[in-house]
Amino acid sequence: MSTDSDDPKVLVSTGWLAAHLNDPDLRIIDATWFLEPGRDARAEYMAAHIPGARFFDIDEIADKRSELPHMAPQPEMFISRMRAMGIGDGHQVVVYDNSPVRSAARVWWTFKLMGKQDVAVLDGGLGKWLAEGREPAFPVTPIQTIGWHKMREPVMNAGIRWYWLKDRMGFAS
Repeated sequence: MSTDSDDPKVLVSTGWLAAHLNDPDLRIIDATWFLEPGRDARAEYMAAHIPGARFFDIDEIADKRSELPHMAPQPEMFISRMRAMGIGDGHQVVVYDNSPVRSAARVWWTFKLMGKQDVAVLDGGLGKWLAEGREPAFPVTPIQTIGWHKMREPVMNAGIRWYWLKDRMGFAS
């Protein structure tokens, strides 16, 4: 069941996602990433994820030219990786995680930075999905590559939305 607070450009509920799970233009992204050693986000994705989800590797989809970790990728790299994941123009993207660092918000911001408007974070992530008794998927979803033509939007605009999302999700400033 959807709620009045569902906004497919910012934040959606597990009910909204369940109601739209079979929409042909929906793309679901597992953006789980762990800071602590010993946990493998990709292995946990392979073990269980929301049906139809693709894995977004934050370590791999980053600017490798920078000495700093996890810097935003160049637009060409990002678009190439999204095409390979079957994400393109016209797709509604929902990003979730199962991580204490709330990495879904980072991936949401990256999409916004690259000009993708139809992207939302799943409120509560995989933990809430499973707690509500919703079924996980175990096999990996086959992916068909697709085209994407958009580039970056102004960084300031994406940054303002990040602060709004942080506030809406209850993160401390």
